[in-house]
Amino acid sequence: MLQQVKCYPVNKLRYFFETDGNNQGILVFFELYNGIFLLEFERARRTDNETRCKGECMSQEEILARLKSAIEEMDSELAEAAARDAVATGIEPLIAINDGLAKGMQTMSDLFDEGEMFVPQLVVAAEAFEAAVTILKAAIPEADKHTAVRGKVLICTVQGDIHDIGKNIVKTMLSASGFEVFDLGRDVPTETVVEKAKELQVDIIAGAALMTTTMPSQRDIITILKEDGIRDQFKCMFGGAPVSPDWVEKIGGDAYAETASEAVTKAKALMVELGR
Repeated sequence: MLQQVKCYPVNKLRYFFETDGNNQGILVFFELYNGIFLLEFERARRTDNETRCKGECMSQEEILARLKSAIEEMDSELAEAAARDAVATGIEPLIAINDGLAKGMQTMSDLFDEGEMFVPQLVVAAEAFEAAVTILKAAIPEADKHTAVRGKVLICTVQGDIHDIGKNIVKTMLSASGFEVFDLGRDVPTETVVEKAKELQVDIIAGAALMTTTMPSQRDIITILKEDGIRDQFKCMFGGAPVSPDWVEKIGGDAYAETASEAVTKAKALMVELGR
């Protein structure tokens, strides 16, 4: 049982309680997050000179480094913990995403492009990224969410195609670069793609085809946009293993991306063409 408990206010949202006795005990953190009190328990040994706080005693640079390392280490738990510390210390969520998580994801993407990292590792890193981003995005004030977006992208694997690993990696990299991404999933009917693009008022439609037999579905997206008289309202970017720049040009697409990093570069360029 706890003989004595001391309370140390960390900030207006987080309180730290520590048992007294031999510098050893249970550390309990009560954190107010999105209107809900979260409890964290940590069994630790403390010396008299050690700090009585957790992430709040770290500098912004240290927390950003932890966020970056969590992605590079493919550690979802570490990424979530670092994200919570970023929120608790008052680091702006977009700074945490762009200067922490996104840098880690860029490292992983570069290693993948260089052949030093493989798809399973990139997928796990993407999961860690998404877990931390969920925490950070919840802390962005509603008034700031629109201004924080670089552009809106609708992404999917086209009709008839059930592969989605590559698409998911592209989605994560676009999110890491400040785009608001709407993922429709895989094997998405062409008509649904166009309807959702109109409904969500996106800037870019990105469609992946991983089989030669499903490549025509990319062309069909362009065809329906033209038939509906709205082709000029969207930029269309396509990719996938069998897809080539010549194919994208032939069907009237706006950009071809071979890798996730290239998809980000091309998406940024398309937004410039749109004047946004």
